[in-house]
Amino acid sequence: MSKLLFGLAIISLVTIGSCDDKVNQFDLDKDPLKGKIDGVEWEYTGGRVDYSNFSNQAVGKIFNENLTDPCARVNTIFAHLDVAFPTERGNYNLPFINNTGFIKFVTPNGGPIYTATSGFLEIVEVNGFEIIGFISADFDEDNNVQGSFLVRICD
Repeated sequence: MSKLLFGLAIISLVTIGSCDDKVNQFDLDKDPLKGKIDGVEWEYTGGRVDYSNFSNQAVGKIFNENLTDPCARVNTIFAHLDVAFPTERGNYNLPFINNTGFIKFVTPNGGPIYTATSGFLEIVEVNGFEIIGFISADFDEDNNVQGSFLVRICD
């Protein structure tokens, strides 16, 4: 039994250690998160979330800015997504049940914020450093996104 556990531990470490932009045949470059925010074309470049062990929830932002370190960027005046979602792998319909999360379209310069009223979120992979998933979220024809994303977990 201990040999089996040791073997599984080695496989897990190799799998986690080899994580890049492809996880379980999930290719971020193939279908990046993009759409419209406030009627303007928008495309994901990165993101950051804070993770709560208490609620098993990630809360943060998905940006369309080239950032060397997404964890250094807490706020932005540019269009982005504010997100809060469970950190367990699985599929979640939008809007989230019992206020367990949200996908919000944040317009530039402190303009209106629109919460997605339909769509889904799929969490594909969670490790100690990042979360990889797929979002299809809609508020209206001027605020909608679809595609895959990777967000860094920040302390």
